[in-house]
Amino acid sequence: MLFSDDFAADTGRWEIGRIANIDRTIEDGQLHIRLEGQYSLWFAMPRPEVLPRVRDFILDVDAAILTPGADGALVIAFRVQPPLRYDGIDHFQDYYFVGVDLGGNYFIFKQFNGQPGIMLPLTPLPGGPLVAGQPVHITLIGRRGEFTLYVDGIEVGRARDLWLAEGRVALAAWSRNIVPFEVAFDNFSLIIPSEES
Repeated sequence: MLFSDDFAADTGRWEIGRIANIDRTIEDGQLHIRLEGQYSLWFAMPRPEVLPRVRDFILDVDAAILTPGADGALVIAFRVQPPLRYDGIDHFQDYYFVGVDLGGNYFIFKQFNGQPGIMLPLTPLPGGPLVAGQPVHITLIGRRGEFTLYVDGIEVGRARDLWLAEGRVALAAWSRNIVPFEVAFDNFSLIIPSEES
């Protein structure tokens, strides 16, 4: 196990806190991300001295959208590159990210120079819509240029891209129209797969 956290307490291992219209806290045994602005995507990342840049990985996390009727998504970003900093805030420009929304859809995007590109478009999950407040288990495997997404143990999507070889990982929330929007994460783990697996 390279890194794990059950969020039982804030041990200082995550870059969290309040910035502008976002609040990232560890409370009630979960990592919460609350967005108050429309069309925003915000990260909560393990501190780089705790979890440095990784190449291949197997990431597991329980995640829930807490806002009923929301049209945002819970997000996992990976191979995140160093940000540009302006207005006193880090602006991440280059990374991959997967998302799952309350309507029961998932997607895999990549962000290049601050602009999103679709690798796998919005696609229905086999299990249908999510229930607000009810967690799903997400597994994301990144191996070289191949990414595989599982939701509740079922493989739902694959994508391939060789653009970014390594980077940091982040848990995130992405709001669209309905705010405030809140997601919660629990039981995070990340391991480096063996070459044989």
